[in-house]
Amino acid sequence: MKLGKRLAAVAAFAAEGVNIADIGTDHGYIPICLAQSGRAGRLAASDVNAGPIESARRNARDAGFEDRIELYLADGLKGIDGSFDTIIIAGMGGELTAKILSEAPFDLAGKTLVLQPQSKTEELVRFLYARDMAIEEGGIVSEAGKIYVVFKVLCGKKWDYEPNDGEALIPREVRGDALYPEYREKTAAKYRKAILGLRSADAPDAGGIERLEKLIREL
Repeated sequence: MKLGKRLAAVAAFAAEGVNIADIGTDHGYIPICLAQSGRAGRLAASDVNAGPIESARRNARDAGFEDRIELYLADGLKGIDGSFDTIIIAGMGGELTAKILSEAPFDLAGKTLVLQPQSKTEELVRFLYARDMAIEEGGIVSEAGKIYVVFKVLCGKKWDYEPNDGEALIPREVRGDALYPEYREKTAAKYRKAILGLRSADAPDAGGIERLEKLIREL
């Protein structure tokens, strides 16, 4: 199975894991791809909705891995056991990702997370910082005209720095990526547009403008 660039980046960050669980798996593509690599550890696909689980089941069967991939109809991490050392949460908003992690029924310390937030990246990064879940490495991926960030996170490790507002949006760990300048510019453009809106108001919010200008400088 050939993955798109976004999911391929997620799978690459997860590949060093032994027992890997993909939460919110959708079609089960990542566990199937990992199974094709010949790894020996456990592979699980979990989703809160029955439709994606049935789709993952069909795809696993068609790929010859029906007995290789464990399927769970479950809400976040609540339906899986704590023996998985690597947990993938990709394609969800940062706020929902943080909620899933906060409601884990087992201790996450020592586990590796592979996270690909679709939105609210800053909320997820602040959550990770507050919970001693340090970003080890990250990357930026462009696919179908959209840009995504992917993080590999080690739970139970303190951060080397406290992220400012700009670093919460684009953490230091992804800024060495070749796509960082493009991602930074797209992110900055959004806030420049917001500044123009504030300046055109009948009573411009000077404090809000200053905060956004500072944010852009931190990107």
